[in-house]
Amino acid sequence: MSGDKDNSYGETKRLLDEIHIARLQCPDDFDNLPDVDNSAHGRMAAKQVAVITADGVARRFLEGRGTWSHIAMDGLAQICLPMSDAERRERLIRFVAMHVAWIEAIDRRNVEKPPTQPQNGAIQPPPA
Repeated sequence: MSGDKDNSYGETKRLLDEIHIARLQCPDDFDNLPDVDNSAHGRMAAKQVAVITADGVARRFLEGRGTWSHIAMDGLAQICLPMSDAERRERLIRFVAMHVAWIEAIDRRNVEKPPTQPQNGAIQPPPA
Protein backbone atom coordinates (compact mmCIF):
# COMPACT_ATOMS: atom_id res chain seq x y z
CA MET A 1 0.00 0.00 0.00
CA SER A 2 1.08 3.54 -0.57
CA GLY A 3 1.95 6.08 2.10
CA ASP A 4 -1.29 7.88 1.23
CA LYS A 5 -3.24 5.33 3.26
CA ASP A 6 -3.16 7.49 6.40
CA ASN A 7 -4.27 10.59 4.50
CA SER A 8 -7.14 8.96 2.61
CA TYR A 9 -9.78 8.65 5.35
CA GLY A 10 -11.96 11.27 3.65
CA GLU A 11 -11.67 9.44 0.34
CA THR A 12 -12.46 6.12 2.02
CA LYS A 13 -15.48 7.60 3.81
CA ARG A 14 -16.81 8.98 0.51
CA LEU A 15 -16.33 5.57 -1.07
CA LEU A 16 -18.05 3.82 1.84
CA ASP A 17 -20.97 6.23 1.42
CA GLU A 18 -21.19 5.14 -2.24
CA ILE A 19 -21.06 1.49 -1.16
CA HIS A 20 -23.82 2.13 1.38
CA ILE A 21 -26.05 3.58 -1.34
CA ALA A 22 -25.35 0.61 -3.60
CA ARG A 23 -26.08 -1.79 -0.71
CA LEU A 24 -29.45 -0.15 -0.16
CA GLN A 25 -30.27 -0.98 -3.77
CA CYS A 26 -29.54 -4.71 -3.26
CA PRO A 27 -32.60 -6.95 -3.03
CA ASP A 28 -33.56 -8.08 0.46
CA ASP A 29 -34.54 -11.54 -0.78
CA PHE A 30 -30.85 -12.53 -0.80
CA ASP A 31 -30.84 -12.60 3.02
CA ASN A 32 -31.87 -16.27 3.17
CA LEU A 33 -29.42 -17.63 0.58
CA PRO A 34 -26.91 -20.17 1.88
CA ASP A 35 -23.33 -18.89 2.12
CA VAL A 36 -21.83 -21.76 0.13
CA ASP A 37 -22.71 -25.20 -1.24
CA ASN A 38 -22.11 -27.39 1.81
CA SER A 39 -22.75 -30.65 -0.01
CA ALA A 40 -19.80 -33.04 -0.24
CA HIS A 41 -19.42 -32.14 -3.92
CA GLY A 42 -19.60 -28.41 -3.17
CA ARG A 43 -16.94 -28.64 -0.45
CA MET A 44 -14.64 -30.68 -2.69
CA ALA A 45 -15.09 -28.28 -5.61
CA ALA A 46 -14.42 -25.24 -3.38
CA LYS A 47 -11.17 -26.80 -2.14
CA GLN A 48 -10.05 -27.62 -5.69
CA VAL A 49 -10.83 -24.11 -6.92
CA ALA A 50 -9.01 -22.54 -3.95
CA VAL A 51 -5.86 -24.60 -4.55
CA ILE A 52 -5.83 -23.97 -8.31
CA THR A 53 -6.49 -20.25 -7.82
CA ALA A 54 -3.87 -19.84 -5.08
CA ASP A 55 -1.25 -21.61 -7.21
CA GLY A 56 -2.06 -19.51 -10.27
CA VAL A 57 -2.09 -16.25 -8.33
CA ALA A 58 1.21 -17.04 -6.60
CA ARG A 59 2.77 -17.87 -9.96
CA ARG A 60 1.56 -14.59 -11.49
CA PHE A 61 3.00 -12.55 -8.60
CA LEU A 62 6.32 -14.44 -8.74
CA GLU A 63 6.46 -13.60 -12.45
CA GLY A 64 5.74 -9.93 -11.68
CA ARG A 65 2.36 -10.11 -13.43
CA GLY A 66 0.00 -10.11 -10.45
CA THR A 67 -3.07 -7.90 -10.62
CA TRP A 68 -5.92 -6.71 -8.43
CA SER A 69 -8.17 -9.19 -10.22
CA HIS A 70 -5.84 -12.04 -9.22
CA ILE A 71 -6.13 -10.94 -5.59
CA ALA A 72 -9.93 -10.77 -5.93
CA MET A 73 -10.19 -14.26 -7.45
CA ASP A 74 -7.98 -15.76 -4.75
CA GLY A 75 -9.93 -14.00 -1.99
CA LEU A 76 -13.27 -15.21 -3.30
CA ALA A 77 -11.99 -18.76 -3.68
CA GLN A 78 -10.78 -18.71 -0.06
CA ILE A 79 -14.12 -17.36 1.21
CA CYS A 80 -15.94 -20.29 -0.42
CA LEU A 81 -14.05 -22.88 1.62
CA PRO A 82 -15.78 -24.55 4.58
CA MET A 83 -15.35 -22.43 7.74
CA SER A 84 -17.29 -21.02 10.65
CA ASP A 85 -19.52 -17.99 10.26
CA ALA A 86 -17.05 -15.94 12.34
CA GLU A 87 -14.14 -16.91 10.07
CA ARG A 88 -16.17 -16.25 6.90
CA ARG A 89 -17.27 -12.86 8.24
CA GLU A 90 -13.65 -11.91 9.01
CA ARG A 91 -12.51 -12.99 5.54
CA LEU A 92 -15.38 -11.12 3.90
CA ILE A 93 -14.39 -7.94 5.76
CA ARG A 94 -10.82 -8.29 4.48
CA PHE A 95 -12.16 -9.12 0.98
CA VAL A 96 -14.30 -5.97 0.92
CA ALA A 97 -11.46 -3.86 2.37
CA MET A 98 -9.16 -5.04 -0.42
CA HIS A 99 -11.78 -4.06 -2.98
CA VAL A 100 -12.12 -0.63 -1.38
CA ALA A 101 -8.34 -0.27 -1.74
CA TRP A 102 -8.66 -1.33 -5.40
CA ILE A 103 -11.35 1.29 -6.06
CA GLU A 104 -9.21 3.92 -4.32
CA ALA A 105 -6.28 2.96 -6.57
CA ILE A 106 -8.53 3.42 -9.61
CA ASP A 107 -9.68 6.80 -8.29
CA ARG A 108 -6.07 7.92 -7.74
CA ARG A 109 -5.17 6.93 -11.31
CA ASN A 110 -7.99 8.92 -12.84
CA VAL A 111 -7.58 12.60 -13.53
CA GLU A 112 -11.34 13.03 -13.46
CA LYS A 113 -13.39 12.93 -10.31
CA PRO A 114 -14.61 9.52 -9.11
CA PRO A 115 -18.24 8.47 -9.67
CA THR A 116 -20.84 10.81 -8.26
CA GLN A 117 -24.37 10.41 -7.02
CA PRO A 118 -26.97 12.27 -9.13
CA GLN A 119 -30.36 13.38 -7.84
CA ASN A 120 -32.08 10.00 -8.38
CA GLY A 121 -29.63 8.21 -6.03
CA ALA A 122 -28.11 5.95 -8.68
CA ILE A 123 -24.32 5.99 -8.81
CA GLN A 124 -23.02 7.14 -12.17
CA PRO A 125 -19.51 7.08 -13.62
CA PRO A 126 -17.81 10.42 -14.27
CA PRO A 127 -18.47 11.98 -17.67
CA ALA A 128 -16.13 10.75 -20.39
